Amino acid sequence: MRQDLRHDRRGVALVLAIMVAMVVAAVGIGAVVTSGNSLLTAKFYADATMMEAAADGGLERGRDRLNGEPRTYLSGVAYRTLEANAAVRDADGNVIPGFTRSTYAGLTGNRTGQYGVFASVVSVVSTPRGAVVVRRAELSQESFAKFARFDNRTTSSVVFASGIQVFGPLHTNQTLYVGSGSPRPVFHGPVTTAATISGVSNGDFRQGYRQNVATIPMPTTTELATLRSYALSGNMVVTGDSRTATSVVDPDTRVEFVAVDLNGDNQFNGTDEGFLRVYKASAPLTTAKRAYVTARRWATLPTGTSPYPASMPAPPSSVTTSTDPNLISPNCGGTHGGDWWTADSIYSRLSGTNAQKRDAVRTALLSGTRRCYLGGDRRLYPDSLFRAADGYGGWVQWAGWGGTPAAALVGRRTSDGLILDNTSALYLWPINRAFNTNFKGVVYVDGAVAVSGLVRGQVTLAASGNVLQADDLTYVTTPGSSSDCSADIFGVLTPGFYYLEDNSVQAPFSVPNAGSTSSSEVYRTGFDDSPDLYLHGAVLTLNSIATENLSGGNSSTAVQACLGTLLGGRGCFFMTGSAIQEINAARMTSSGTGWNPQWSYDRCMGIRPPPYYPTTGRYYSNRYYELDPAGFDVAAWFDANQPGY
Repeated sequence: MRQDLRHDRRGVALVLAIMVAMVVAAVGIGAVVTSGNSLLTAKFYADATMMEAAADGGLERGRDRLNGEPRTYLSGVAYRTLEANAAVRDADGNVIPGFTRSTYAGLTGNRTGQYGVFASVVSVVSTPRGAVVVRRAELSQESFAKFARFDNRTTSSVVFASGIQVFGPLHTNQTLYVGSGSPRPVFHGPVTTAATISGVSNGDFRQGYRQNVATIPMPTTTELATLRSYALSGNMVVTGDSRTATSVVDPDTRVEFVAVDLNGDNQFNGTDEGFLRVYKASAPLTTAKRAYVTARRWATLPTGTSPYPASMPAPPSSVTTSTDPNLISPNCGGTHGGDWWTADSIYSRLSGTNAQKRDAVRTALLSGTRRCYLGGDRRLYPDSLFRAADGYGGWVQWAGWGGTPAAALVGRRTSDGLILDNTSALYLWPINRAFNTNFKGVVYVDGAVAVSGLVRGQVTLAASGNVLQADDLTYVTTPGSSSDCSADIFGVLTPGFYYLEDNSVQAPFSVPNAGSTSSSEVYRTGFDDSPDLYLHGAVLTLNSIATENLSGGNSSTAVQACLGTLLGGRGCFFMTGSAIQEINAARMTSSGTGWNPQWSYDRCMGIRPPPYYPTTGRYYSNRYYELDPAGFDVAAWFDANQPGY
C-alpha cells in the first residue's frame, strides 16, 4: 500500500510575510496620518485660541480707550474706529505673525439715555488664510447715582466725623478728610479718592480704599439743561421762581409728589399711580406770598393798619418776630374753640385785647393738635376741602388734560386723603405713561423750586435754580426692596444748591407760654408728623447739599435731638440714596444747630438709576457675545443695533 507523504504548500510563507508587512505599513501610515492630523488640529485650536484671546484683548483695550475719552466721545456718530487692521501683539509685546485686528465702538441699545447709557465694543481678528473671529462687549456707562457720596471739592473744615457711617461707594476728587474720635467713622463700601486721605488711620474702611485714582469730572450746567427737552415732550416743564441766584431760599413755586389709589386696593404702588401737583404764588409777588408757599416763619407782626385790618392790632411790645415768629402765620395752627384754626385766623377773629389774641394763638400752637402745613394744603382750610386757589396763590393745572381730566381719576383717593373730583383731578400731573404717553421720566423746572411728597414711579426732577426740600420726600416702596429695582427711583439735578429748608414744618420755632412777657425764645417741636427729615433719592448739585440758615435756630438736644441723644437742633436728616456735590458742606454745626446727617445707600441707584441721570463717562463690562463672522459687516451691525438713531 502506497503511503502519501505530507508536504508544505509552496509560496504561502511569502504571501503571509507580504500581508504582515502591509498591515505593519498601514498601521505606520495610519499613525503618521493620525499624528499629522493631531498636529494640524492642535495648531488649528491653538490659532483659534490665540485669535479669540486677541479679540478679547481688543475689547478690553477698546473699553480702556473709551474711559480715557470725554463722556460725549460716542455721541452723534454711528460708531468710531478705534484701530483698523492693526498688528496684534502678545503679552511680551511681540507681533503675532499673520494676525490683524480692527476694533470699533458705538452707542447701542436705547440711545436716549433714559435707562442708562450703553455702548458696544466690537473686535474683529483675521488671518491671511481667511479665518475670522468677531467678539462683542456690551458696556454700561457708570451713573453718578451709583455713588453713595461723591464730592468734587473738599475742605478741611468739613470732615467725616466720629460716629458717621457711610454705606455704598464713596469718591472724592480732592483730599478725603476723616475726623478723629470714638467711635471711628465707618465706611462700609469701597472708597476712592483722586488725591489722598487725611486721617486715614481715623477711619474704619470695611472694603478698603484707593488713593490717587483718576479724577471723575462733574457734569456741566449745559449738560444738566439738556433734560428740559425731554420734559417738554411730556408737558412736564414747570414755571418755577424766575430768580436763579444761589441765594434764593424762598421760592414762589413748590412741587408736591402724590400717589393715587386707582384700583381701590388701598395701596399706591401701581405703575400708573404716580402724580405730582404744582402750587405757585400769585402775582404781584410779595415776601408774604413766598413765605406761605413753603410755610416759612412770618417776617412781620400785625399793626392794625394797612395792609392789616383793624381786627389784627399790634401785639404787646414784648412780642417780636423772634419770640413769636408765627403769631399770624397762615401755615401754622392748632385747636381753638373746639376746632382747628390757623394762627392768623385766631388772631383776627378773636374779640379781645391784643394780649388775649396773642395768648389764644400761643395756646393753639402749644396744643396737642398743633401743626404747620405747606401753602395750598387743604388742611389749612376750615372744611379741609381742596381749593384751586387761595389768597396767596393757587395750584397749576396740567396742560395735558385739555380741560378734562381722565375719568379713571374721579372718585379715587390720593395718598394725602383727598377724594378726587372733576376739578381737583385737573391739577394732577401724571408721571407715568398710562396717563401721559409722552412722559420720558423727566420733570424740568425753569427757576428755583421747593419739593416734597410721596414718589411713585421713576422720575428725575431737574431745575435751573436752587432746589429746596420743604418737607419729607419719600418713596411709596421702601428703597432697595424691589428685587429687580423696578419700583420707585427719584433723582434731583441742579446747578444751584439743594437746601434743607429752614421752615416752620420741619424746624423748631419759638412759642412762649401764654401770658409770658419774656423776650427770650422758647423753641417748640411737634409741628410735623415726624421730628426728623427724610429724603429718598439721588441728588446731584453743582454746589452743595446744605442746611439753610445753618447756624440759626435751636441747638438744644433737650428740645430736639437726633435719635434721642445725638446733636441736631432740628433732628436727624435721614437720606437714603446718593449725594453728589461740587463741594461738601456742613449740615450741622459743632454746637448742634442744623440737621444731623444719617446716610444710607439704595443699591438700586447703581442698577437702575433715575431717568437720564448724568454718567461719569467710565464704562464697565456688562455682557459678552460671540458674533457670527460669516459676512460680518461692522456698519450694518451697528445700524441694526441702534434703534432710533
